[in-house]
Amino acid sequence: MSANSSDGFEPTFENGGFWEYYKDLEKQFSEFLTFVPYLKGNEGTYSFRLANLMVNIGAHIDSAFKEIIKHQFFSNFPNMLNPTYSNGQPRFLNICDFYPVSEEYDLPSRKVIFKRLPNREDIFPFRGYIRQNNGLPYWWDNYNNIKHHFDQCFKEATLETVRDALAGAFLLNVIHKPARKRLFDYGLLTPKYQQGTTFFETYNDLFDGESMFPRRISEVKTNNPFRMDTEIFSFDYEGINLRQ
Repeated sequence: MSANSSDGFEPTFENGGFWEYYKDLEKQFSEFLTFVPYLKGNEGTYSFRLANLMVNIGAHIDSAFKEIIKHQFFSNFPNMLNPTYSNGQPRFLNICDFYPVSEEYDLPSRKVIFKRLPNREDIFPFRGYIRQNNGLPYWWDNYNNIKHHFDQCFKEATLETVRDALAGAFLLNVIHKPARKRLFDYGLLTPKYQQGTTFFETYNDLFDGESMFPRRISEVKTNNPFRMDTEIFSFDYEGINLRQ
C-alpha cells in the first residue's frame, strides 16, 4: 500500500487514533520514571530522552488542537480554520489561534491530578493560556525553544516541564467531546460512584435517555459521576456537562 493511499489509517479523536498516540507518549514518560522517580530533588533533571519526548508532546498538542477545531462547534471561527496575515496572505496556525478552544473548554481552570508519591499533586497544565496579553502555558515556550534552539535550550527539557506538557496532552484527549465519547465506548471513562450492578451500557444510554438521566444523576448525588484514569494521571468530570 502506498503512503498516499486513501485506504490508510488517518488518526482522529473519533477513531481513537489520537488516544493511541497519547498513550505511547505517556508510556515513554512512565518508563523514564522507573529510572528517575518523580521526587522533589529530581524535578530539574534533564536528558536527551526528555528532550525528544518534549518535542513529541508539543507536536501532539499542536496536532490535537488542529483536529479539535474541525469539530462543528468551531465552524463559527473561520479565521481559525483559514488564518491569514493582515495583508490577506495565508499563514500557518499557531497556538494563539486556538484561544476559542481554550475558552470553550475552560482549559486554564481544568485540573489534572498527577499520581505522584507520596501524595497526589494537582496540575493546571493550561494555566495562563488566555487571550489577554497572548497568554500561553509556560511549557509551550520550552517546547519551541528545544525544537528550534536545541543547542542552547537543551536544559529546558526538565522532568517537571515534560510532565506538565504531558498533562496538557492528557487533558485535550479527555475533555474534547468526540474524545470522551470514544473513551466511554472503550470502557475507560468510568463512574466515580456506582449503585447496583449496572450503570450505563452505552454513551447514548447515558445522554439520550431523558427520563433515566436525571434519575441516575440524582442517585449518585453529583451532576457528573465520571472520571478518567491512566497510570499517572486522573481527571474528574465533576461540573462538566458531557452533553455539550
